[in-house]
Amino acid sequence: MLGVLEPGNPRLPTLGPDIDIATDLPSYRIWRDGEITADVTDVQGKWQAYFLALTLGYSFGFETALLESDIHLSHAKAGTNVAL
Repeated sequence: MLGVLEPGNPRLPTLGPDIDIATDLPSYRIWRDGEITADVTDVQGKWQAYFLALTLGYSFGFETALLESDIHLSHAKAGTNVAL
């Protein structure tokens, strides 16, 4: 877990001073009652006081740095991806 937003606050200062989860992603899919209602590029006007978001890390984001530091990864040696 890289970060957790406070409810109602779309900013994520633990990852960067200007990160806004409501505007900084390339696209957003809006669901209502289990149905997709829209695909949009900004949800700033739709952000609610009870919304929150989680940011998760992903192994491909740091594996190269580990390998370049001579930290051996068994799945890389085997030529496979890490189990997800």
